[in-house]
Amino acid sequence: MKLKNRLLCSYLIIIILGLIPCFMALNGYGKVRSDFETITQNILIGYQAMMNAKQSALAMIVETRDYIESGDESLLKYSRKDMDDLMKSLHKHLEHEMHIGDKEKGVAEDMKHKGRRLADLCNSLITSYSRGAGEEMLSEERKKIRIAENELFKELNRHLGVHHQELIETQNTISQTIINSFGRSLGISILILILALAIAFYMTRSILRPVHRLKKGAKIIGDGNLNYRVDINTTGEVAEVADEFNKMTERLANIKNNLENQVAERTLELKNSEKRFRDIAESTAEWIWEVDSNGRYTWCSGKVEQCLGYTADEVIGHTPFDFVPRKERERVALIFKELIAAKAPIVNLENINLTKSGEKVFLLTSGVPFFDDQGKFCGYRGVERDITEQKRTEKALRKSEEKYRTTIEDSMDAIYTNARKGEFIEVNKSMLDLFGYTREEMIGLNAIELYAHPEERQGSIKQIDQKGSHREFEVEFKKKDGTVMDCIITATVRRDDNGEILGYQGIIRDISDQKRAEQELIRTNKQLEDAIGRANQMALEAESANNAKSEFLANMSHEIRTPMNAILGFTDMLFDTDLDESQMDYIKTVKSSGKGLLSLINDILDFSKIEAGHLDFEEIEFDPELLAYDVCEMVRPKIGSKPIEVLCHIGDQIPSMVKGDPTRFRQVLTNLIGNAPKFTNAGEIELSLDVEEEEDKRVKLHAKIRDTGVGIPKDKLSAIFEPFKQADGSTTRKYGGTGLGLSICKKISELMKGEVWAESEEGKGSIFHFTGWLKKTKGKGAKRFASVSL
Repeated sequence: MKLKNRLLCSYLIIIILGLIPCFMALNGYGKVRSDFETITQNILIGYQAMMNAKQSALAMIVETRDYIESGDESLLKYSRKDMDDLMKSLHKHLEHEMHIGDKEKGVAEDMKHKGRRLADLCNSLITSYSRGAGEEMLSEERKKIRIAENELFKELNRHLGVHHQELIETQNTISQTIINSFGRSLGISILILILALAIAFYMTRSILRPVHRLKKGAKIIGDGNLNYRVDINTTGEVAEVADEFNKMTERLANIKNNLENQVAERTLELKNSEKRFRDIAESTAEWIWEVDSNGRYTWCSGKVEQCLGYTADEVIGHTPFDFVPRKERERVALIFKELIAAKAPIVNLENINLTKSGEKVFLLTSGVPFFDDQGKFCGYRGVERDITEQKRTEKALRKSEEKYRTTIEDSMDAIYTNARKGEFIEVNKSMLDLFGYTREEMIGLNAIELYAHPEERQGSIKQIDQKGSHREFEVEFKKKDGTVMDCIITATVRRDDNGEILGYQGIIRDISDQKRAEQELIRTNKQLEDAIGRANQMALEAESANNAKSEFLANMSHEIRTPMNAILGFTDMLFDTDLDESQMDYIKTVKSSGKGLLSLINDILDFSKIEAGHLDFEEIEFDPELLAYDVCEMVRPKIGSKPIEVLCHIGDQIPSMVKGDPTRFRQVLTNLIGNAPKFTNAGEIELSLDVEEEEDKRVKLHAKIRDTGVGIPKDKLSAIFEPFKQADGSTTRKYGGTGLGLSICKKISELMKGEVWAESEEGKGSIFHFTGWLKKTKGKGAKRFASVSL
């Protein structure tokens, strides 16, 4: 049951006993109700306005500090908003206090004045920073803000305490009113004492206990425990008051938590802002510094160590001139003196500094002056950028450009640069010599005036604009004297950074002589083609004659060899008859001459087959080692009584069996080693056989025939392998032979995909080499000794 209903029932009973106690009780109830409304409306409204003012003041101060530290312009908007919120809250509080009394009005006006002063100081700090005020001035204004902040918060906290005290006093007044009402009712109505006491006790208990709980809660909350809640196990208006009281406490707790969170966030942002500035200062490639009004370093970033080799602590206290070479010091000091006198900024001043190790570095200095709150000059803040590499690059670029210009000027080709419309801007000496103009005449001359056919330029320019270049196109130009010449021109387009065409540059080469030579060459080629046609016809006729010759020689050799074989056969038969010594000599001479003639006939036959392309190769298995030994044994009779030792060396890698034409292989070895006894009177003749190269299915053999004979002149080595050629004419007279043997060996080696060559030194002997490819086979031969002396 609500309090009103309970009181109504109680007072109805008491009215029966006396109207006065009922009236006083009702009057006491009205007073209590009025005081409670004062608590929930007057005191709470003022308290809420002051809490909002305190929150706005804190936010304004934090955001103003963040702006000063970071320079973030977006923070100004929030700072301005917090200033407005602060003044609105203080004005609301003033309006509330005006209805209470003059004293409260005066306190509220003073509080509003202090809030306005704090806002003005924050605004002044922002303005000073924006105008580039010095650190000392900014520091002074920060001190003023802290004083104003302390005064405002002190007044807010004091006034919050006053409100809290008013709440307690109001609660005491309510209690006292109830007690007085109860006493008066008790005194007037002694007759209804027992009933009134019972009713009063009941009413006091039902009313005072929630009120005391409210009082207790108000005290606990006033002590700062905003988590406390008033617990009233009843219904009615007191319960509603308690519920509103708890809601008020909860709102205050939320406001406090939000304020604490905002303060923590602003504090963290401030720390992050400070760390961000330091990180930026340390991460940038430039060296950041600050000097005082005397020009001495008061602070610098750690990058100074990378630039000069000194640590920041070593630099602080010195002047910039302490690190400048003596010759550079006077120039830089004069510039600095003028800038400091005018309090002007330093903009990209190039200067030389000495590192700790004594090396020179080029620095680019930029800085601005800063002042204190009174406008007094305090010094400079700025950055140093190391441009040493840039200066080296610029120097190299200048040298390269000079070299480039010299190269162009000395070039044999005519080189030019002209504008978009064709006016020449630059030309080299060859260009002037080619066209016959002086430099003054050609600079500014339009290129179209050099064309023998001006319409050709438009087509060339269109193609250059589209493709970016036009390489080696022929144009007829005319010289200053009117002479027309054929030229080749290569041109490219010149563009600016935006891709717009500035003009063209190119190379011109006079090809008039070349064109005349080409015409002469065409005429000569025609004559040559006619001559080649005639030569081809003659070659066909010669080839036909050569084939006829070869066929004739082959037929004649066959016809001669048949009776010769019969002569040699009968000669062998005569050796078995009784002959005297002179007859035996005759027979030997006949046999020797017959064999020589037969050998000559065989050489002629093989040579004719080679020329006719009819020399065939067999493919049968044979033992190369055995063949080599047989060849060495066959040469022994040709040595006769000469003191010559025949050696045969077989390499370890020689396969036991190969597949090829053993007759042709033997023919080459026999020819090469058969010449050795003719030209060797004493010493050695050696045949060596080794593997030079090997593949999966074939092997390349290398035979060397070495002798210790008379040797061959070096200028004759290439001639001995030509048909019918020997080292000199005396060789034929002294040793015999036709000069076909080595030529046949060369042809056979070429057909075996190999080669034949010789090494020789006069008086020391010769070495003949023969290589040829043979197929591998799985057959096995009879191995002999690797090296044998026969």
